[in-house]
Amino acid sequence: MRARIVPHLRTLGFKGSGQRYALPHDKAWAQLDFQKSRGNAARSVRFTVNLSVIGKAAWERAREESPWLPVRPNPNAHCGAGGEMARIDTLLPAGSDVWWSFGTGDVSVEELAEPHATDVCTVITNYAVPCLNRGPAGLS
Repeated sequence: MRARIVPHLRTLGFKGSGQRYALPHDKAWAQLDFQKSRGNAARSVRFTVNLSVIGKAAWERAREESPWLPVRPNPNAHCGAGGEMARIDTLLPAGSDVWWSFGTGDVSVEELAEPHATDVCTVITNYAVPCLNRGPAGLS
């Protein structure tokens, strides 16, 4: 993630850290989040990408009604504030659930992750960014 995917996200204009990144927009929260599998272990990793676009004005109204909501919506949890949420697979031509996974072995984690990093970067560039830039209609 840190070596390949995050630098790629930065070249696309994303800001953020850890698992959550946002494309700056004046009127909407356009975000992606890397969801880790519950079954991850020290020697194996499995993850997918979730996307969300929620209007900032709608989010602020929701926060006024529910002050416990965070300042920024979570792309993995819908709070009923409108907007759209989608897993990356819904944007892909095949439309089947997509999880990238790899386990450690005799080679470095970087070597194992490289084919997946290239695929993740391509999918984000070709499918996630155009949809996030279109706003909620892009995820519908």
